[in-house]
Amino acid sequence: MSDRDLLAARNWIKRRSWWLPMGLAIAGLYLSFSFLFVGIGRALPADSPDNIVLDTILAVAPFNLKAREAKASWLREYAMTLEPEERITPMTEVIELLEPATKWRPRWPYYHLALLDAEYIIGSPAEVIQARYDALLSIAPNERGLDSYMIEVALRSWPKLRADQKQRIAANLKRSKSYILTPLLDVVEQEVPRHPELCGELPWPIVQPYCSTQG
Repeated sequence: MSDRDLLAARNWIKRRSWWLPMGLAIAGLYLSFSFLFVGIGRALPADSPDNIVLDTILAVAPFNLKAREAKASWLREYAMTLEPEERITPMTEVIELLEPATKWRPRWPYYHLALLDAEYIIGSPAEVIQARYDALLSIAPNERGLDSYMIEVALRSWPKLRADQKQRIAANLKRSKSYILTPLLDVVEQEVPRHPELCGELPWPIVQPYCSTQG
């Protein structure tokens, strides 16, 4: 390459050197406004299935994971104000929002926990609950931060779990720290009348106070 060609190449690069800082500035503005408006949308009262702020963000940027998380959380909050049979539609939308997110961020276990929760709420079949539970544990087998709610959902959907899954939950419950176990005792107390088999499948020292009156 001649000196003239080199000079032309340098000049071409210089003329376009503003692209990178401009691109970074635009990306920074996008992230700032995105976080701002996601926060605004999440703060709106969950009194209908429509959230104009979050819905607008998702229409413009469907791959925005923070917006998907916020809309899913907001929809769950709304669904829990409804009668059980009315929760299916909004919770199905939660699944539709978070299912793609598990592909875009495959190692993030909290999407799988939210999907397990959604399947439980809409009363999905046993094989679906089991598959969601397996998917969660496959990527976070020792994630302590998941334990409390994962165990709660498992206790509430106990008949739909496989034997090996029940054994794992029982083992997790047995070794849980007191700050995790204490709130779960309320769940055990609520679920023993509905699922008396818990008395024979959970650690006896934990269930004994709630099973002594079971026939």
